[in-house]
Amino acid sequence: MKKRNKYSSKKTSCAPKKPLRTVVGVLSGNSRGFAFLSCGEKDDIFIPAKSLRGAIHGDTVEVDVYADHGEVIRILKNGVSTLTGTFVIEMRAAKVIPDDRHFSHDIYVTHGKASVGDRVVVKLSRKDRSKGEIVEVLGKAGTLDADVTAAIYSLGIEDFKQKVIKETDEAAAQEIVVDGRVDFTDQPCFTIDGEGSKDFDDAVYATKTESGYRLWVHIADVAHYVPRHSHTDKEAFRRGNSFYYGESVIPMLPETLCNGVCSLNENENRYTLTAIMDITSGGEIVSGEICQGVIRSHKRMTYEKVELALNGKTDEYNQFMPTLTVLKELRDALKKRRDSDGNIDFDISEPKFTFEYGVVVDVKKAPRLTAHSIIEECMIAANRFVASTFMGQKAPFIYREHEQPTPEKIESLNVFLKAMGLREVKPSSQSIATLLRSAPEDKKSAISKMALRSMSKAKYVTKSSGHFGLSIKEYTHFTSPIRRYSDLAIHRVIKSYLKGESLDTYKSEMESVASQASERERLCERVEREIDELYIADYMSQFVGKKFDGIISGVTEWGIYVELDNTAEGMIRAESLGVTTFIPESMSISVRGKGIFSLGDTIKVKLVDAVSGNIQFELA
Repeated sequence: MKKRNKYSSKKTSCAPKKPLRTVVGVLSGNSRGFAFLSCGEKDDIFIPAKSLRGAIHGDTVEVDVYADHGEVIRILKNGVSTLTGTFVIEMRAAKVIPDDRHFSHDIYVTHGKASVGDRVVVKLSRKDRSKGEIVEVLGKAGTLDADVTAAIYSLGIEDFKQKVIKETDEAAAQEIVVDGRVDFTDQPCFTIDGEGSKDFDDAVYATKTESGYRLWVHIADVAHYVPRHSHTDKEAFRRGNSFYYGESVIPMLPETLCNGVCSLNENENRYTLTAIMDITSGGEIVSGEICQGVIRSHKRMTYEKVELALNGKTDEYNQFMPTLTVLKELRDALKKRRDSDGNIDFDISEPKFTFEYGVVVDVKKAPRLTAHSIIEECMIAANRFVASTFMGQKAPFIYREHEQPTPEKIESLNVFLKAMGLREVKPSSQSIATLLRSAPEDKKSAISKMALRSMSKAKYVTKSSGHFGLSIKEYTHFTSPIRRYSDLAIHRVIKSYLKGESLDTYKSEMESVASQASERERLCERVEREIDELYIADYMSQFVGKKFDGIISGVTEWGIYVELDNTAEGMIRAESLGVTTFIPESMSISVRGKGIFSLGDTIKVKLVDAVSGNIQFELA
């Protein structure tokens, strides 16, 4: 009898492996062909290119999960039907190179009216989504208008449908009456917003008490005008939030609501959900209540003028100065308390654009005013109070969660800090907050950016482990229902709770709201950042050939990143420097004949190019 080879396969070894489980989620593609599946689990699931089976970025799919990967078994819903890109002709084939880096392949298209180099919109074929049809030409790729329009198009937002407009017009026509609500119309509350703001979510008022302060935060009762599961509600859910860019806004709700009856306009009665809090002189919230109210904002204030008023440089707000003074004192108490608890204050400058006839004529760092901080502290206090109230009730709710950084990210941050000659940090809010407060001034911006990169992404959840950055256990978003769907959703829960209604019907709904709100927020942040870079590069293009002083904001083996005082950031490519040696231990780069350049160093550069959001420098 022939002896069996000890390496021969057993009968069961040829059988296909059984999946560990089957899940449903949304694909996030990658330019290298593979994808990850987000399905509510702690870690996303890796899907190799060969296992996608025709599914692309944004698709909702059913996936068999194995030990080290997943395989798509069914496409449940197409996530992307149109996309933008640049039209090219290669090897006689008409194609569009997608703008979105989540796509790994070009789209074959019918030629249409597009010319080579045009930025276009492509409608994908339902049968074969490697093919499509050009439905719109946005302009020449590389021009500001075409680039900004393409970025906005990626949000997937269309004009409000007529049925939504009709619904909101009817809702806005309702007469505002007190009718069982608390009447705050005689309270001299006011709004504080930016000069160009048109929608006002919040109004504030505060008084001193024997033990500290009483604070009223009035928030627009948008839920009164947007019934659950209405056409308007479904559209607001789809959008997730309002999107602000340049001088413009793409609102979550039609204008009759966001700039009309839901906006807390001066001298007009408005419905609110109001958080009333008693706060000690040490900044601790000790008690409070939430109620449905009617207010009448007594003044529409701006951050800039409040700053002048607090410094005695304008008398425009004289009649409100007692309240503004109390609010400033309260802000100091709240901020001091939060800082002692470990609040992380990232020193990251945002760009402030000045437009004339739609063109950016100036870019500078947006100022951080005391007035900004007053409103910020009032809103954080309200969000914190509302979250703690409903976490205690164990009600279906949405919280704002910011998880602790992973050990890998803390380790990476400590490698960076060691290179900078600074003490390592522990994975605690207090440790990182102390680092940023004590960082050398010339390196503070770079350290803040690196610390921010080590953070986890904040997200919306139904069960929260807390907010690491704010060092708060209970936190939510309650204060902006005009422009954030998450806030609108929890307003409905709060109103039902105040009326004594069952909250069970909200349980399944909250999960989908949290997921959608998180996803839309991430997309909008990416597009906002892209548009800011486009505006900055377009503004800087007039200065090509000129020299600037900047600070080294990043050092890599492929070059040096330099940030100017107006927030414009560009790169000096390593190949333009000559012979270089990257020194990761000290976050520096040695350039033969020119010395060593390190993170935080002041450096003189010459602008050589600024196009489509990319700025290139060379050593001056």
